[in-house]
Amino acid sequence: MSKAKLDIACRDYRLLHLVASILIVLATVLITEVSAQNALLRDIDRLKISAAAYARRNPNNAIVVADVADYDEKSQWKRFDSPKELEMFAEENPVYTSALNWFRKQQLLLTSITYSSPSGDWARYVTYIFRKDGSVAAITDELRTFYGNCINLTNIYLAKNGRILRRQTRSFDLITNKPIKKICDTGTSTQILYSSKELPFFRLLKE
Repeated sequence: MSKAKLDIACRDYRLLHLVASILIVLATVLITEVSAQNALLRDIDRLKISAAAYARRNPNNAIVVADVADYDEKSQWKRFDSPKELEMFAEENPVYTSALNWFRKQQLLLTSITYSSPSGDWARYVTYIFRKDGSVAAITDELRTFYGNCINLTNIYLAKNGRILRRQTRSFDLITNKPIKKICDTGTSTQILYSSKELPFFRLLKE
């Protein structure tokens, strides 16, 4: 082999080696990022399970608030002493939006908001799971509507900095609960909050 051909071969080898090294580094970074994200998702899943279990065990510990304004008017949030008190109030005063809030060790753990309308054609249930620092870790948005007889279920996972780690939307038949391929037309998107302080009634929870 001539010297010129040998130089070209060496140059090509060095180039291939460099490309291979870069690809290895990129693959390592990607694997590390995916592994870290999967760990975050597992942590959030554990937090969701723990929060839901706590709420089920302590139904009477929920702080109850409701928007007592008329439908489509400016919100007017009011705190109630118990779900029973809200039920009694709603017998004479229509309530279309209400929220149950659970605290653990003085930290807001879970907020479950129910939305409805005068028509009664739909209901929406949005749950926020909070970390100890008040950041939102997960959002579950479930819309049940007679328009198309479907259920639209959206799950969102967020990092502490607000970055969306995962967002998944599935639809189900309202009657059979079986999955359907098309996504229900909800008319509105999920309201993403990043902190418990963004709740429109947060001030009432501290009273």
